[in-house]
Amino acid sequence: MSDEIGWLVERSSNGTAVWLKNTNQNTLTWTIESADALRFVRKVDAEVFISMLNIGNSVATEHIWSDI
Repeated sequence: MSDEIGWLVERSSNGTAVWLKNTNQNTLTWTIESADALRFVRKVDAEVFISMLNIGNSVATEHIWSDI
């Protein structure tokens, strides 16, 4: 059993958490599935990404996915 830890770009959409996702067409969209989200190894990387793309009302949040 192993865990994967990553930082996601998160915001609220109508009271529901959504995370930034890269599509097959290399565009960004929002998803309600954290497992599908764009993952960063370090919090600072997610925060720089948010800043560079000027993604307002977003924060870097840590997530853990367990292989159970």
